[in-house]
Amino acid sequence: MRFFLMLAAFAWTITLVPPEDIKANFDAPVQVLVKDEAGKLVTGAKVEMTVTMLDMDHGEFKHAAKESAPGTYGASTTKFFMVGNWNLKVKAEKGAESAVKDFKIEVKH
Repeated sequence: MRFFLMLAAFAWTITLVPPEDIKANFDAPVQVLVKDEAGKLVTGAKVEMTVTMLDMDHGEFKHAAKESAPGTYGASTTKFFMVGNWNLKVKAEKGAESAVKDFKIEVKH
């Protein structure tokens, strides 16, 4: 006899607030919205942003994001130091719940 364990999938969503024009080698404020499976803003989460360049290996640059409004988290020290394609990985967690999402960002100048 086989038994299958069914786990409820709690899907948080992370949405990137479209940043204004990002310029290479300047601080770029980046904000995200974190919502729970019911669409309610998640407050009090630990949010980390990791920036990596996709075109060249320059390592990872991690930034702790701060909550600026309910469910809105941002890091103002994110620096995209070269023109090119970047990945912004956002990890949000609170208690046993968490979500991770990648965003592609192109820095043109």
